[in-house]
Amino acid sequence: MLILASPWVLYWTLTHGTPVAAGCVLIGWLVIRTIPAWITAKGAQKRATLVFPALGLLFSLVGMALRSGLVFRLLPSMTNFAFSATFFWSLRSTPMIEHFARIIKPELPPAEVRYCRTLTKVWGVYTALIGVVGVVLAVAAPAHIWAAFTGGIAYGLVGLLFAVEYVFRKAKFRDYGPNRLDAVLRRVFPPRPPS
Repeated sequence: MLILASPWVLYWTLTHGTPVAAGCVLIGWLVIRTIPAWITAKGAQKRATLVFPALGLLFSLVGMALRSGLVFRLLPSMTNFAFSATFFWSLRSTPMIEHFARIIKPELPPAEVRYCRTLTKVWGVYTALIGVVGVVLAVAAPAHIWAAFTGGIAYGLVGLLFAVEYVFRKAKFRDYGPNRLDAVLRRVFPPRPPS
């Protein structure tokens, strides 16, 4: 809820207050969001939990120093660009999607490994495109349009890609789990007979 609400809170503070107030609210949100994540993280994950909050802190301080609402409106796009970079950076070793897939299914056939690499690229491009739209709206659109996109529509687009990819993957590999959605998809896309 905090993540979804943050663009709307920034919208409200920027339209009813000042960039300094927006910065104070954002820093408070970062502290509230980061402490539990950092406490529950283990090992190398502790450092990873600080990357996005550090980006938010940097934008908060710059926005406050410049007294610029635009700097705050650019933050969601910079976060998307950071996600995109993370997806593409992971291609240097184990693609991010393959890492997550192996948590559920440790032994992946070569076709699924290739699929994970391609899907990692798709997510990299997709999050970058969402970031570009956010930048355009931050610069050229009214603040309420920007807030609607970054505080709702962008998350809907991410959910849409998750849903489309899930159905596509089930149709392609016919590998089903015990959940109800997989039971429905198993009827729509029956398992292939063993070759």
